[in-house]
Amino acid sequence: MFEVVIVGSGPTSLYTIAALLDRPAGLSITVLEREEMSGTGMPFRPEETDSVLLANIASIEVPPICESLLDWITGLPDAVLSHLGISEDDLHERHFFPRILLGAYLRSQLGRLADLAEERGHRLHIYNSAPVVDVARVAGGYTVTALKEGELLSFSARSVVLATGHVWPEDDPEHGYYGSPWPSVKLHAIPATDIGILGSSLSGIDAALSIACAHGRFEEGGSRYVPGPEAEGLHITLMSRKGLLPEADFWCDLPYLPLEYATP
Repeated sequence: MFEVVIVGSGPTSLYTIAALLDRPAGLSITVLEREEMSGTGMPFRPEETDSVLLANIASIEVPPICESLLDWITGLPDAVLSHLGISEDDLHERHFFPRILLGAYLRSQLGRLADLAEERGHRLHIYNSAPVVDVARVAGGYTVTALKEGELLSFSARSVVLATGHVWPEDDPEHGYYGSPWPSVKLHAIPATDIGILGSSLSGIDAALSIACAHGRFEEGGSRYVPGPEAEGLHITLMSRKGLLPEADFWCDLPYLPLEYATP
């Protein structure tokens, strides 16, 4: 069999697997994921992102894996959609859905790919909690070494795909300065005080939302902010270098679809 090792199990890994499964039968694909849960990708894991943050791509911009994002969301129970604040009117391809929902979609598609691999005569092996410690070039391919439960495992491969994705900065804030807003859940530790955010684009808005929701909540469809009992001192200022706020735009595949939103 032709052996392929993929390091990481996020979106890049999933689309790579989907493409490989279109090849003739006989592939052996090994996926090595360092986290306990595979398939979600770092920006979309519940422990890394805030539940109030939306993905910055609409469902029309997410290429289907085994099914489209919108079809998968439409099939979810009403109770799940209601818990995430998604109404029936939101179920269209230009809507922006919560990041954790996108992560759940990706994870579900990994399960579908595993079934598809078996149907098409391929082998797909997924190792969770298996960080890769070395990739070495050898005659005829590569040797990949991973650490699993204190034991070193070695995998031979003709091809290796490095799909390690995002890397959050490992910075410890000093005197209340955060060099990066990611992962966003770390911002929950910021007290209700005067806060300045350098930048007013998507990451700046994400940071403001994470801090605000740690000290209060949004009501009436997000149009009114209600601070919590300990949030009297909260004051957030977004400082924009250009004085602009971002405008959502959409990628449309051919045939071209008219945009619903446009700016000059």
